[in-house]
Amino acid sequence: LALRADLARNAAWGDFADGLDPIRDPTSGFVKERPLFCAALGGYAAGLGMAFVANAYFKAAQPALLYLSPCVILAVLGCATAKGELGSLLRWRDESRRMRTRE
Repeated sequence: LALRADLARNAAWGDFADGLDPIRDPTSGFVKERPLFCAALGGYAAGLGMAFVANAYFKAAQPALLYLSPCVILAVLGCATAKGELGSLLRWRDESRRMRTRE
């Protein structure tokens, strides 16, 4: 969902309206900015690391989602707050499912 939110953010900047690729920059060919996805990926890695440390420390199985979910959610919310886009992230709705059912 973080990647979809980044794509919607790129589309809000007019990339779809101009018929341009929402993922790649047409002039350089580089992948466009996708900070929420990168934050989610970093949060997942941090949560997974915490789960491995907890397993080693307690010498007992730990539910990984106990660490993964908070780390991913906090990383995405922190990134959106730092970029000043928290309000737009919380208001964002994924329209892709609705668009597919109309076809």
